[in-house]
Amino acid sequence: GPQTEQPSGVPSEATSEGKEPTLVKDRRPAICQGFHAATRSWNCIVKASASAGPNCVAKRVNVASLNGAVAVGDGRLAHFPDVGHFYCLSVDEFDFSVEGTMAFAIGVTTTQPAQFSGLQYAYHDKNAILFGYGSRSIFRNKWGESRWDSRQLRRGDKVSLLVTAEDIVVFVNGKQRSRMAHGAPIADEYLYPIVDIIGGAQQITMLPREQPHFGARNLRGRDPPPKKKTPATTTTA
Repeated sequence: GPQTEQPSGVPSEATSEGKEPTLVKDRRPAICQGFHAATRSWNCIVKASASAGPNCVAKRVNVASLNGAVAVGDGRLAHFPDVGHFYCLSVDEFDFSVEGTMAFAIGVTTTQPAQFSGLQYAYHDKNAILFGYGSRSIFRNKWGESRWDSRQLRRGDKVSLLVTAEDIVVFVNGKQRSRMAHGAPIADEYLYPIVDIIGGAQQITMLPREQPHFGARNLRGRDPPPKKKTPATTTTA
């Protein structure tokens, strides 16, 4: 399978005298291993998963309230050579009785986790690129449509996000559901996971050891060009 980047220090090149290479400190932000417990929204708790690790579970506390359940990753996305930036999570709890257009959303942001301060909705982050809220796409406050409808998620589904140099792609259970050109040099920036646990989805688990089982050249065609769409009307709890 694809090899991820080395998360620790990286050796420098050997000197001309043939000396052992020295270890150069990696000054990049740490690679994401779960959710950032200190910057979650008010209606979200972060806890450990017995199988995935510490701070890997994010849960909406008040299921009757559909806002204030935004969770962000505790580090940057790992980069897989010849594939791109990638992360995966599973849907642990899902309530089929919840109706409406405001459903689960998954995405990335260039906003550092420590800079968040309790968002009501993930799309309030002006740096976020998101898929979900039904069949919507949000590219840094620009709303459009997506082939994927997050209302179709079910308990046990694995949702993955891939960011290549040109595209951002959603997978559900390993199958491509949406692909769009992001139109920005975000592949050169540090990317962090961001999710909105609303609608039927009530609990998710980050899967930091999950790796992509596909290459950027194996992707199917892009979605049709998105049409302009305004956010759904919501009420604040």
